[in-house]
Order: sequence, then structure tokens, then C-alpha cells
Amino acid sequence: MQPRHSTLLLVALALCGPTYCGCKGLRRPSTLSQLAESREFIFEGQAQALDGDWDRAEELFRDAVEACPQDERAHSHLAESLWNQGQTDEALVAQQKAVEINPNEVRHRLELGDMYLAAGNPQGALVEAEAVLDIDRLSFAGWNLKGNALDALGRQRDALAAFQRSLAIDDSQNWVYARVAHLYEREQRPQRALATWQTLEDRFDSDAVPPDVLYHEALALRELTRHEEAIERLLLARRHDPDSIELLATLADLQWEVGDRGSAQLTLNGLRNGWPNHPRVESMAERWRQQEASGRVLR
Repeated sequence: MQPRHSTLLLVALALCGPTYCGCKGLRRPSTLSQLAESREFIFEGQAQALDGDWDRAEELFRDAVEACPQDERAHSHLAESLWNQGQTDEALVAQQKAVEINPNEVRHRLELGDMYLAAGNPQGALVEAEAVLDIDRLSFAGWNLKGNALDALGRQRDALAAFQRSLAIDDSQNWVYARVAHLYEREQRPQRALATWQTLEDRFDSDAVPPDVLYHEALALRELTRHEEAIERLLLARRHDPDSIELLATLADLQWEVGDRGSAQLTLNGLRNGWPNHPRVESMAERWRQQEASGRVLR
């Protein structure tokens, strides 16, 4: 039979989780019960959070912090509950406390970085990203945070490099491919944008490619004056998303540009039926009339 104090220690370690334990001074007998009580409050708070009752979750996470002030998980969960109630400043303070208690816990720094970004502090997010990468150079989430922070700071080339490092570590992140492609679009590098969108397209079955991917391929092809290929992509995208005004308006415009006035007019009629008197549609129709009057329509 195990001694009673050994059993208590095993319980406390189980509550701590597999990688770290948040309550400093674990050797003190009183801290074992403090940590256990904190984790019990956290468990109850998580259940309330799952039900969407963030107010009650906050109360329970505050109880967890009071039970064991050095439990970083309690502070991090409290930060989440405050954030979801719009209490940005208090949430940041709570998450900063979690990082202060356990500065080597990557998850806490990533969450703090995301908060900084959402709160309009990309420099703070960049600091957290660099700290994460100092701890784990192979953290794709750390590279993603760095990319988002650099982009928010207007450093697009550096952001591209960060996202590409992330994909080199984990190439299964479809959203990162899209971020890279959008950055190429903003830099007016349509060939690179097209190549990235096509790489993302190849990750899907041919009948399951998201219409947004096909739409952005069409935009890049249009920039490269490959209009017929762009129209093919838009027609394919329309099968999956027939109610996108931007997609249909782009299709109509391209049909008009290549001189296929009949198809362009049919697409325009569909737009007018779906979106009567829409400014986007009517301005396009007016532009066509002006081009036709001045003889600038392709034949």
C-alpha cells in the first residue's frame, strides 16, 4: 500500500497535466490542496464556458486564481472569459500574468500574442512571437503569429517569409497558403499569387475546390491577361457559388472584355434579377454603355 502523502502527490501531478505544473512551491503540503482546488474550479468554469455562460465562467476562474494564485492556467482561463465578454484590458492583464508565471509555456505566449493583435498592438504580438520561436524554432504557430504581426506592421515581405517558414514546418495549413496568396496579390505579383492558389487548389478533390480559390485564380489570370482561362475558372466557381455578386460581376466584366457580349449580357441580366439596382451592377452596365458608345469594345 502506498503512503498517503504519495497518493496526494500523484493526484496533484495528474491535475497539473503532462507537461507542466502551475503552482510554484509544490513541495509545500498546503500547495497540493490549493492546486487541486484551483483545477476543480477550472473544470467547472470550462463547463460553463462551453455552455456560453462566460459571466459564470469568469466567477469560477477567479475562484481558481484565488485558490492558487500561481496556477498559470487559472489566469489564462480567466483571460479568455474576460476577453469573450469584451473586457480587453483586464483580459490582457490576466494573460500577461499567466506568461509571467510560466514564461516558457508557448501556448500562453501565443494566446497573448493573438490578443495583442486583436487589440491593435502588433508590436506586442511580434515580441511574443519572437519569444515563442526562441523557445521552439519549429513552432509553426509561432511563425504564423510572427507573420500576422509583421503584416499588421506593414512589413509584407517579412510576413511572407514567416508564413513560408510555417508552411515548411507544416504544409497542411490551407489558410496559410491563402494568406500567402493574398500577400502576393497585395504586392501585385500575380504570377506568384496564381502559383500559390493553384498549390492550394491541388490539395482538394477536383469537385471540392472552394469557389474562393477559383475566384482568386481568375483574378490572377486576369492580371496576367489570360482572360479565357480566367473565365473558365469563374464558370467553375459559379457552379459552387451561384449567389456571389463579386464573382458574377467579375465574370460579366471579363466576358465583356473579351468581346463575348451575349454571355456578358446574360450574366448582367442574372445580376439585375438577383440584385436589382445594385450600385456595383449598375456602374458596370453604365461603363459598358460608355465603352460601346466610344467604340472601345473588343470585337
